[in-house]
Amino acid sequence: MNGTTYLLIITSFILSFTIAYLWYRDGMSRGRVFLLFFVLRGLALWGLALLLINPVIRKYTLVTEKPSLNILVDNSASMAYLEDPESIKQGLETLQNDKDIREMFDVRTYLFDQELYTTDTTPGFNGGKTNIARAFQRLKNLEGPERSATVLISDGNSTYGGDYQYNSSGISGPVYTLSVGDTTTYEDLFIERINVNRYAYLNNKFPVEVFVGYDGQNKTTAEVEILGNNRVLARKRITIEPGVARPAEHFELEAEASGVKKFKVSISELPVEKNTDNNRSTFAVEVIDQRNRIALVSEIMHPDLGSLKHILESSNQRSVEILSPAQVENATEFDLYILYQPGDSFTSLFKTLEEGKINYWLIGGEATDWRVVNENQNVFTREVTYTAEEVTGQLNPGFGAFQAVDPGVEGYPPLNSLLGDFILHGAFETLIYKTISGIYADRPLLFTSETNEQRIAVLDATGIWKWRLWHYNQNESFESYDEYWNKLIQFLSSGIKKERLSVSYDPLYYANSTVRLIAGYYDKNFEFDAGERLELALKHQDSSRVRSIPFRAGENNYEAVLSGLPPGQYDFSIRVPSQNLSRSGQFTVLEYEVEKQFVNTDDSRMKHLAEITGGKMTRLGMLPQLIEELKSNTALKPVQKRRENIVPLLEWQWLLFTIALLFAIEWFTRKYNGLI
Repeated sequence: MNGTTYLLIITSFILSFTIAYLWYRDGMSRGRVFLLFFVLRGLALWGLALLLINPVIRKYTLVTEKPSLNILVDNSASMAYLEDPESIKQGLETLQNDKDIREMFDVRTYLFDQELYTTDTTPGFNGGKTNIARAFQRLKNLEGPERSATVLISDGNSTYGGDYQYNSSGISGPVYTLSVGDTTTYEDLFIERINVNRYAYLNNKFPVEVFVGYDGQNKTTAEVEILGNNRVLARKRITIEPGVARPAEHFELEAEASGVKKFKVSISELPVEKNTDNNRSTFAVEVIDQRNRIALVSEIMHPDLGSLKHILESSNQRSVEILSPAQVENATEFDLYILYQPGDSFTSLFKTLEEGKINYWLIGGEATDWRVVNENQNVFTREVTYTAEEVTGQLNPGFGAFQAVDPGVEGYPPLNSLLGDFILHGAFETLIYKTISGIYADRPLLFTSETNEQRIAVLDATGIWKWRLWHYNQNESFESYDEYWNKLIQFLSSGIKKERLSVSYDPLYYANSTVRLIAGYYDKNFEFDAGERLELALKHQDSSRVRSIPFRAGENNYEAVLSGLPPGQYDFSIRVPSQNLSRSGQFTVLEYEVEKQFVNTDDSRMKHLAEITGGKMTRLGMLPQLIEELKSNTALKPVQKRRENIVPLLEWQWLLFTIALLFAIEWFTRKYNGLI
């Protein structure tokens, strides 16, 4: 309290008792009871004065603020391949438990492979993929405004995501890199990557591109072979010179039979190679004997048209033609129609599609004449408005018409739509709901319907070209985004033959990926029944063992999730024991261990990352030097700050109670003595 507050307290005390004295001075000579009245009234008035003054006490305490030390530990399999796992664990334990480090920093440990995990468990070095850039991105979201430093314990080999050297911006403080693994450069031939379409057409040739890499100082020759069905399909002898960029090796293979066909690419080994696992790689192609034709009908030009064409033709299963309504002469020429922002000129096409029970996808936006659309189909009625609005999407996790893996819809930029809602007249399922300014609107953005042997889908917005560019910017690939929309096209392109038991799955999976089988079971009225027991029998073709796996019932489907499957071809069957229903199929798990493709540590990128962030790179065997670097960094020293706490001298609730009590005692005493 300052001097003014003390003066107010003393002055209020004197004034309170002066007023009380003036009040009772005439009666004080008549007995001691008036002296009691004087004291009670003086204290009560003084209490009222204190309530108005509200004196406070300021307390000052010294608080030590320690910076954060974020330890990122690479938990991928390549760490154990390049370094003794126990040495890494001992180094981590030494860093975590160093007395001076714990006094200086708030130590936080994270494990990462393809994701970042907040955990106190010991690393197992069993991650199938490494994404260092994503680990930094996730760390940015977890960090607060406080000072921090980061220690990255890794071999520097990132198999997925962007270049982590340039993805550390936003991380506060320096990044110290602790390099793990062998830095010796070995002569190594390896298959860098294989480019091939996932689908090919029967009796057609399909291209294969093989990129060969070489680490070494000598000019060398090698032989590249592609094998399929236990025979050599193509062979090429190549010459490789160190430091010279080599183009892809091109091959053309014949699609001789339909189904999933597995191929193996190999390159001859050098006499002194340390790692020969990366001299072989496998890929698979699904050979199909049909090609869907899709008509993209529009009377306006829009960037969405080009984006849709690229999406649909990415699978190589479909050909897309962009037409105006007047150019559609024979509706049966195409397997599916996409009606983009239809208007008056689409009237006859709507009638033709309905009469021929031809499936279509309607995309509506600001240029759509919803009055014409409402008049020419009976699946839904769209409220007709002319007020534009921006909407984003929220995926419906209960959608069950087909299996679709979310590519990240909820993070995409807004699309352009019109204000208004749908009245749906038949069975439908919503795939994506609208959100407006981040608020869930409970209105469909994308839904599907099956009515009168016809399948339709409706997207109530335009601008999906922005979604595709955004997805590429975030993931450096269109693959998962295009696959999402191709699942919708696959659903619309197929017929509506109703089956009580159906199954959806991909024919190809890579090792270390998750295999998901989605099944639908319907009662005799073709309504989804979540109360049945579905059994999956899974068998590797090279084994006699049959695994029995139960399905988990969801809101609109059954799901079986399989992980850790070894490479090979699998046969499966799904049974509903109580109904004598079954379905069977086949899928292939391709052999590919990306973490075994490395022979040494990527010190150059680890060093560059440390330099541009103000840190330093250290080898695992020189861990004490890293600890000394951290301790000697003056910018990371703990800081003492004086914190002011303002505490009321008196709690007003108790003071108010005391004042009321004093007045009450005075009143009852006066009443008792007959003075009232």
